[in-house]
Amino acid sequence: MQGAWPRRCQTGGRLILRGKVRSKGKTIAGEKVGVVKRVLSEQEVGELIRWRPNFTRLVEDVLTMYLWMCTRGSDICGMSGAEVTLEGDQWWWTIPKARTKNARHANATEHRVPLLGRALAVVQRRKALYGDGYLFPAKGAVGTAGGAEAHPGRGFHVSALQ
Repeated sequence: MQGAWPRRCQTGGRLILRGKVRSKGKTIAGEKVGVVKRVLSEQEVGELIRWRPNFTRLVEDVLTMYLWMCTRGSDICGMSGAEVTLEGDQWWWTIPKARTKNARHANATEHRVPLLGRALAVVQRRKALYGDGYLFPAKGAVGTAGGAEAHPGRGFHVSALQ
């Protein structure tokens, strides 16, 4: 295979992928800080909510789902209308086991999320547009070369927000 590293060459990437090299963590000003996850302040959340109308409808809807559902972005962006059901008087989103981050574990199950408020409004509006297909389809019209049908298994990707 042209352009590949020879097998005898042990690159750092190969060792990391095999779990033989562990990160020592992040160091700031000489102190080990480990994993740092940033959370938006109340002021930042308010600012983001006020700015939603300035985004495209797709990005506004994804942000609304993030803020009201508190679920993973990949789960939101891969949501299909077939995963949304009305049971009694409650709407539910059932994320299939295969799409959960714990899918590789034997005792993993599907993840059920109740749909309420603004998140439910977004899902119902998008379900009316896209039916049982992806509610956040990839860029391009469905059925065209750039659409979700051209990329099976892929809805809107979170990196498009950056």
